Amino acid sequence: MLRNLFAAVLLLTLAATAKATPIKSGIDGSFDIFSVADITLNADGEVTLINFIFANIALVDQAGDYAPYLTAGDAVALDTNPISINNIIGLQLWNVNGFSFIATAIGANETLGATTGLYIIGDVVHDDFVTTSTEFFLSSQNLTVDGTKQSALSASITSPAPVAVSEPGSLAILALGLIGFAASRKKKSA
Repeated sequence: MLRNLFAAVLLLTLAATAKATPIKSGIDGSFDIFSVADITLNADGEVTLINFIFANIALVDQAGDYAPYLTAGDAVALDTNPISINNIIGLQLWNVNGFSFIATAIGANETLGATTGLYIIGDVVHDDFVTTSTEFFLSSQNLTVDGTKQSALSASITSPAPVAVSEPGSLAILALGLIGFAASRKKKSA
């Protein structure tokens, strides 16, 4: 009976391995963008509103999983402009070459001297990857453009990648565990 059980589990595992596709990994990489924006701060120096001057913001650099998809100079399209920090959760803020970013939380939000820093936590979605939790850090410094005070805004997007486990591998481990359990039960009862 143990041989029949072993053979059945082995055949199921092989069949699942042959037909299953591996689970896609999360995104592991980063890219930087630059733009000019009007930044509104509250009395505590926290960002309340970001109004980008341009409809698109320029991509500066990219690394990791983003590199094959993005090229310096690509336009990052803004889906939400201006960005009101009070109503940001659940909004898709930007997209570029199939990547889109949906805000889920606000991290640090403060101004120190002439520099303002804002961390927006969210999810990056792309058809080729598992949705990945991402940090969208915006840093602005005050400058004057044609006599009007504005902020140079640079941002970095950093995506950690969770450990990917392929489904066939999980099935094989489960099958081996069941076989070992069955074998140990048979020895105890004999």
